[in-house]
Amino acid sequence: MVGGLSREARGSEALFNLVPDKAIIVAYADKNKEDAGLSYLLRLWKDKLDRLQMEYGKREKIEKIYNRFGHVEEVVGAVFIDQRGILQHIVIVKIVGKRDGDRKEQLDIFQENIKRLIKKKKELQTLSFLEYKIIYSADRYPSELSAYVCIDNDIIVVGTNIDVLREVIRVKQGEIDALARDKKFIDMRSKFIKGCDGFIYIDNEKGRFTEVLRKWEDKYHMTLLLSEGFLIAIDISFDIVNEDISKGSIVFVTRQQDALFDDVQDDARFFDEVIKRKFIAEGVKYSSKVTVEGRYVILDFEITGTEPLWAKVFGEEGEEIFKGNENNIK
Repeated sequence: MVGGLSREARGSEALFNLVPDKAIIVAYADKNKEDAGLSYLLRLWKDKLDRLQMEYGKREKIEKIYNRFGHVEEVVGAVFIDQRGILQHIVIVKIVGKRDGDRKEQLDIFQENIKRLIKKKKELQTLSFLEYKIIYSADRYPSELSAYVCIDNDIIVVGTNIDVLREVIRVKQGEIDALARDKKFIDMRSKFIKGCDGFIYIDNEKGRFTEVLRKWEDKYHMTLLLSEGFLIAIDISFDIVNEDISKGSIVFVTRQQDALFDDVQDDARFFDEVIKRKFIAEGVKYSSKVTVEGRYVILDFEITGTEPLWAKVFGEEGEEIFKGNENNIK
């Protein structure tokens, strides 16, 4: 199970070094064309765009879709709780480009798309903070992405408000600790599945995720985790090996070894059952195991026979979504 970060994820230190260490949820994904599984999905995505272009003859709109996603190399998302108890989040995007000129052109394209995303009725405004320029909308709702800042020459950070971007800049300047240097996060990265293509990391050491979880449980009138009081962290990592095989791992880290395992293992088996039912319903083979290593309860799983599923997602059936929404692409 344990294999740590892939070469690509290890190369993401610049992104992890921008995330304040108070983040309660962090997600990462890369777009490595050399990875067999990811390159397969990218090829399906490109074929899908080509089909849509030929079928609808809407080259301009198809190019706009590609421009929104085609120049992104890596993405990190993070969620925080502010002093009012409101969830805030950021999205950190690294732009593809080996040469400075390539990166600048693609950065400009991405900025234009971000501006269209965050602009509402009023014109966007600019403020300076510690030598960085934050572009923001003054008439957005609290939970909406409403501001962005460029870091260096190939990274854009988009956030729900100016304050979260100020914190990112302060992390960049060394005034706030970065998640990348958090011992618990470093430990969890060593537990990522070998060849990790992406992950979701949840920090519950101070019970902040428990607060969010209880709100979700109240909203949906169900218990999502039995062991939330015992957990200090959860990590979900995955590897798309090739067109037919994908692997994943969920690691539960407990506060102490002698007070945990019944509820924690029950939670692991609950997730196992949910995942298994979903994939079996799609005709995909699923195998798994739950193990205990010290303070860690680990669910490893593997799914095989996924090629028909990917074909369904990227094929004509998936294109029904586009048919219903093509006029909304701006």
